[in-house]
Amino acid sequence: MPIRVKSYYVGYRGGGLIRIPAGEYDENDPALSGLAGYLVDTDHAVQLKAVEVKPEPETKKALGDMTVAELREFAEAQDIELGKAKKRADIIDIIREWSQAQVR
Repeated sequence: MPIRVKSYYVGYRGGGLIRIPAGEYDENDPALSGLAGYLVDTDHAVQLKAVEVKPEPETKKALGDMTVAELREFAEAQDIELGKAKKRADIIDIIREWSQAQVR
């Protein structure tokens, strides 16, 4: 269960001071000192939905070498919303923006 700690948390556990910076963590992250459930229950953190990442389809061409039809097929396979994009360059820009967002 991934969680997002809303703001810097300071607390005590076992007689020691615990400091947890705001950010995203896995519930088993040692930085949370086993407090994931407590942080969510006390509204210091929120539980995030797990995101299913689809594997990229095998392509033998780089985006710049694909036709508009191939780019649209690639986008559809990845559930990328192209909106009103019709030009090849616009479609490539949307796919690249989507790809960068997946890495973050």
